[in-house]
Amino acid sequence: MKKRQNVVSPAYRNLGKIVLVVVLATACFGIANKVQITQSAHAETSLPSVSNVQTIIQNIFGHDAVAAMNIAWCESSNNPNAINATAVGRSHAEGLFQILYPSTWDTTSQARNSPFDARTNALAAHEIFMRDGHSWREWVCRP
Repeated sequence: MKKRQNVVSPAYRNLGKIVLVVVLATACFGIANKVQITQSAHAETSLPSVSNVQTIIQNIFGHDAVAAMNIAWCESSNNPNAINATAVGRSHAEGLFQILYPSTWDTTSQARNSPFDARTNALAAHEIFMRDGHSWREWVCRP
């Protein structure tokens, strides 16, 4: 007696792969769309140039500007729209200086403003730096 061989048509063989690709693409699009919506909900300005960001930092930090520029570069690569996806409690590090939003952000005088505005974020960072006694202890990066 011959053993019956299962014959699967090529269309059915690829159906599982096609379904998987569609599901993954849909999930990725949904995540990308959600991230874009989250960023645009806070964004107030277009992305300033690196030289504009450095000028903002110099004007706000004065003689501490070199250290502040190193912090901003290390934390966000001078990107005011940067978001760290890793949560710390219920907050995420956001903006130029990656200030925890809303926990730390809400303790500054800039709480009503967007953390994605470069000048506003630098003002909040300077405020935190000053109240900590000219210390960068709240940042992972060091000058």
